[in-house]
Parts: sequence; C-alpha cells; structure tokens
Amino acid sequence: MVLSSRFLGMAALAVLAVIPFTAWAQEDSREAIKLPDQVKGQFRAEMREDMARLDDIIAALAEGAFSQAADIADINLTLGHKMWRRMADEGATMKEIITAREEMREQGMLGKGLHGIGRFMPEHFRAMGVTMHEAAEEFALTARQAAQPPTAKDYAQVLEKLQAMTEVCRACHETFRVP
Repeated sequence: MVLSSRFLGMAALAVLAVIPFTAWAQEDSREAIKLPDQVKGQFRAEMREDMARLDDIIAALAEGAFSQAADIADINLTLGHKMWRRMADEGATMKEIITAREEMREQGMLGKGLHGIGRFMPEHFRAMGVTMHEAAEEFALTARQAAQPPTAKDYAQVLEKLQAMTEVCRACHETFRVP
C-alpha cells in the first residue's frame, strides 16, 4: 500500500511537470505606466489611501452617516484632494473647502489632472483619474442631499453614485499597471 501511494504521488508530480507553466501564469496584458521611482511610490501610496477612504465611506454609509461619507469623499477623493485635506487639517469647515473648490474650478485650476502625480501620467490614464475624482464629487453631492435619517431611495441613489466611483477604479485597474 505504501508503494502504491508513493507511485501515485510520483505520477502526479510527473504529470504536473509536463503541464506548461503558462497555464497557471497568465500574461499581464494591461498597459504598463512607466513612472519615475519616487513618483511610483507616491502613486501606489495614494492608491492604497484611496482604498482606505472607500472603506471609510462604506462604513459611514452602513451607519447611515451620509454627511460623514460625503465629507470623506470631498476631502480625500475629489480633484484637488491634497489641498482639501490640508485645509481640513488646518481647521477649515466643509463649506470653506467646497467654496474654495468652486472658486478654483471657476478659475480653470481644476479638472485636467495636471497637478501632483497626474502630470507624470499619460493623457488617457489621467482622463480616467479625473473621471473618478468627478464621480467622487457627484457622490458627495448626492450623499449631502439625503434625508436624515436616509430613506431607501436615498440609499439607492447614494449607492449608485458610489458604484460609479468604483466602476472607474475597476476599469483603471483592469486597463493599467505600474510595474
């Protein structure tokens, strides 16, 4: 009996040895985005931060705290988020942050993704990022307009806007990679 189990084990190893390795390791066909090493590190850290903020948003929504979810998105995920985070850290109110964003938009200083690490990205990659930041702003606006306590309709509308954000994240991660 010991001999037959050894034989079966060796036979299994022999079969596995002849199966091409590529059957397990698929070629990564996503477009490689080449970034300077320092920018690559910043970019990856920002992507991890975005995932953490999405998790925070979901947690706030689970508690029915739509205004808190909107604040998280407005401060951390909209265009100019580093500036809004700095303002929040310095004690600015959400109204002041939203007003500053509107003023910058009117002056044409938002919307192209040409600041921060966006300036190192190819145009089609940057455009996808801008779309995600704009979706975050739409999410925040919709979440702020929800009733207190939120209704089933409010949840449906807010989750639709949240899904629009994550849809862009998913599409980006399916299209691009940073080697």
